Amino acid sequence: MSRPRFIGLLLALLTLAVYLPVARHGFILYDDGDYVTENPMVRNGLTLAGIKWAFTTFHSANWHPITWLSHMVDCQLFGLNPAGPHCVNALLHASNTVLVFALWLQLLRRRPETGTNISPDDNGAIWQAAFIAALFAVHPLHVESVAWIAERKDILSTFFGLLALGCYVRYARGKWESFSSSSSSSSSNKSSSSSLNAAIANPQSAIRNPQWVYGLALVFFALGLMSKPMLVTWPFVMLLLDYWPLHRFIASGAATPSTLQRVVVEKIPFFALTAASCIITYIAQNQGAVRSLAAVPLVYRLENVPVAIATYLFKLIWPVRLAVIYPMPHAIPGATFIGCSVFLIAITAGVWLARKQQPFLVVGWFWFFGTLVPVIGLVKVGDAAMADRYMYIPSIGIFMIVAFGAQRIWEHFSLPKIFLCPAAAAILVALTVVTEKQLQYWSSDEALFGHAVRVTSDNVDAMLNYGVALENGGKPVAAIDQYRRAQQLAPSSYLTCVNLADLLYYTGQTNAALEEYLQAVKLRPDSSTLHDRLGTVLSGLDDFGEATNEYWRAISLDKTDSAPHLHLGTALAKHDDWQDATDEFSQAMRLSPGDSTPLVEWAKALLHRGRDAEAMDQLNKALQMDPDNYQTLTFAARVLASDKRPEIRNGGKALDLAKRADALTGGRQPLAQDVLGMALAENRQFDQAQMAATSAIRMAKAAGMNREIVGEMRERLELYREDKPWRERSDF
Repeated sequence: MSRPRFIGLLLALLTLAVYLPVARHGFILYDDGDYVTENPMVRNGLTLAGIKWAFTTFHSANWHPITWLSHMVDCQLFGLNPAGPHCVNALLHASNTVLVFALWLQLLRRRPETGTNISPDDNGAIWQAAFIAALFAVHPLHVESVAWIAERKDILSTFFGLLALGCYVRYARGKWESFSSSSSSSSSNKSSSSSLNAAIANPQSAIRNPQWVYGLALVFFALGLMSKPMLVTWPFVMLLLDYWPLHRFIASGAATPSTLQRVVVEKIPFFALTAASCIITYIAQNQGAVRSLAAVPLVYRLENVPVAIATYLFKLIWPVRLAVIYPMPHAIPGATFIGCSVFLIAITAGVWLARKQQPFLVVGWFWFFGTLVPVIGLVKVGDAAMADRYMYIPSIGIFMIVAFGAQRIWEHFSLPKIFLCPAAAAILVALTVVTEKQLQYWSSDEALFGHAVRVTSDNVDAMLNYGVALENGGKPVAAIDQYRRAQQLAPSSYLTCVNLADLLYYTGQTNAALEEYLQAVKLRPDSSTLHDRLGTVLSGLDDFGEATNEYWRAISLDKTDSAPHLHLGTALAKHDDWQDATDEFSQAMRLSPGDSTPLVEWAKALLHRGRDAEAMDQLNKALQMDPDNYQTLTFAARVLASDKRPEIRNGGKALDLAKRADALTGGRQPLAQDVLGMALAENRQFDQAQMAATSAIRMAKAAGMNREIVGEMRERLELYREDKPWRERSDF
């Protein structure tokens, strides 16, 4: 095996050794649901309908069909097991590391037509390329792109982008050789038809043919843009590489207008793809993701640019206090803005002045600066000031400066080269240690968002997500504390009120929840969802008239939302207004034909009316429509295990459904455990029923569930101890 291949293999193994532990991580609540776990088109795997959807949707305010297809393939191969996509991300990052190495090795190799190369020898070029790739592999700022399943688009677009650059460099070298030879002899020109015939006859030669490699570069570039539009600056990166180290601006020892025109004109197809991607991306993100100038003024955006760039540069050099969310500061101090601006201007001026003696400074700096432009915040998407994932591509420019700069400094001071390798190794080891630490935060929602709250200030979004993580982890008191802290920082945010109200309602604090919902409605009176939730709380307080009014307000605000019709139907059925309730359930099913919830609620209403056979038909339809919905499974199992009417009960089927619901929730959902106990008792397995009931009580108490619910669980446990099953009316 040649030395470059051996080093490439070592780089891949290093990357996998660092990142494969993410296979033990799960999905996170931030975007993973939208991209995978709660996205029915993706969950169904690779289907014709899914492929069509991927290319025609602006889902999540983005158009990236190749990314959607990659997630579909994951679900096709691994289902909803997060280990699969995590491993795919690690493998893609390892591939990107090898591609970075191969790209710079190709760029730095000796040019036969001039006899020159960048390093004093080929051995030096190999180790410089290896160091750039190793920094790319283990830098902590890249953890977010690799450890986050929803950020597949980052590493996938970079994969295709690096392939495009590799093909472009091969094309550029072949074109340079053709250009050089044509200037000395015009007899070597061949027709395009003979080139095509030769390519068909010998595919290997086609790969080496500049025109064919150029076509491959365009294809890979298009695939990269369809994975994530971050690559829109790639034609400019190609021009940077033309300047150095390819030296394509120079012909016969000097730059001429013809050479400059030639390298620019050949980029026109790439610029055309960039323009198309920019237009599509703006249309996609304008579906609600782009913040208006009224929300985030232009002056504020301009002030944030130098501060964000300087912060990125600092974190590349000293990667500390990394977070999944960086909040936008309320105001940027004038001194901070001026200081960062002067700092960046000074660096830019310095590298420009040194461009002739040290051209790598210009290329590295403008690679970093230029590829950061699409995500610098001039077009504001979301509320974050910056993001670690945005450094996945721009960081390569700084890594290149570090690699070449270290060599130049070493040579300037005539230091022994034997010490260069230990110094590089020490840097890589230090970065790897920090990366391993950062990876641990991505092991769970609680660790991830808790860390973000600790290392940032006034981070409302992180607090809200941390609260949800605590809530899902059965820590309602701590979650309420986070929501209240967020509410103090952002009293005008309706989301803080909604999150707090939902948890208060879940834990039985209905009156307190009502106050929060009323406040949320004041902040967002045009929200159909808020009026719907307010109606649900009022219905629980038996204020039927006001609840009905809220449901009708919700329906008038959004005539496409099925939830208000569903909840209104439930309320009407409770008050024996059967005909109107039936109409509302039918309307809910019409608006959400793929949702099983209306069928379940209709089944509850039918059970309440004593129409048991019809109710079981609706439940069976719901189970067929969504066999992995643990809530439907739990309710159906409860009906079949505990209904007072013997003609409804079916112990065997109830136990099968309860076991499936419990498995889907990982044995951590108290209501699923409670129903499992009912099903076990119906099958005369009272010892196991007691274990399930005891577990359900413990988890319900830890989750802060309503005391009445916990009290009923205790009643069931006492019955199981007496070898008696639980009986109830399965209606409301």
